[in-house]
Amino acid sequence: MATITPVSDDVDADSAEAVASGSLGGFQAQAGAEAVSRRAVGAGRAVDTGARQSLMSNAQVAVVGVLATVIGVLIAGLLGFAVAGFNSLQGEFDSLRSDMNARFAQVDGRLDSMSRVLLEHTDRLARVDERLDQIDRRLDQVDRRFEQVDGRLDSTNRVLLDHTDRLARIEATQDARRQSDAQS
Repeated sequence: MATITPVSDDVDADSAEAVASGSLGGFQAQAGAEAVSRRAVGAGRAVDTGARQSLMSNAQVAVVGVLATVIGVLIAGLLGFAVAGFNSLQGEFDSLRSDMNARFAQVDGRLDSMSRVLLEHTDRLARVDERLDQIDRRLDQVDRRFEQVDGRLDSTNRVLLDHTDRLARIEATQDARRQSDAQS
């Protein structure tokens, strides 16, 4: 078997010529062919470095493009979630607003019924006040009547006292006559 030398970028020109001329035989020819292919690979490597650099820059551009696409998709997804979140919040706010409006309508209805009840009670209180005023006027009339009765009773008392005085004088005169008749 032939010994294979390590591959390097520099391939011997002599071995490449020997292989090309066919001066080596057998295994050596095969080793020479490998050397030529290595030379071609080495030359290709020189070409490949430029291609690699362009492939690397193309790969970098592709990676950047993929990353930009992924970032764009992520941003679009986030915006989609944000819009969906805002829409659901808007729905929540709308349902909350309709619930609050319904509650306000209930409160307004209750306030209206309470206002009607309060007006009824106010009307009743006004009628009670009128009745109390009527009672006060009648009590004033009764008080005046009592004053009249008191005046009559006072005059009756004066008359009775006058009569009591007269009776007492009559009795005193009768007692005096009886005693004078008895002494006589």
